[in-house]
Amino acid sequence: VYHGPEGLKAIAERVHNLTRALIAGLKKANFKIASEAVFDTVVVPVAAAEQKAILERARNARINLRVIAGAQPGLGISLDEVATANEVEA
Repeated sequence: VYHGPEGLKAIAERVHNLTRALIAGLKKANFKIASEAVFDTVVVPVAAAEQKAILERARNARINLRVIAGAQPGLGISLDEVATANEVEA
């Protein structure tokens, strides 16, 4: 309500554009993406054995990732309205 319809649309488009940039960067770094149908969250399939090293680097960079366990392990990355291009680059 505070931002109005156009403000909400602008925020959503900005977040989605940052998400698309994140996907492009991940692909450039040879990561796979679980699904191309995304809005603000990307799931990257990563074997459980490889997650520890990635999570440690992310924590050192003050980046929060979500661990996805199970038959198809991976890491989840979510962006919000305060995400920046520099954070996506990191």
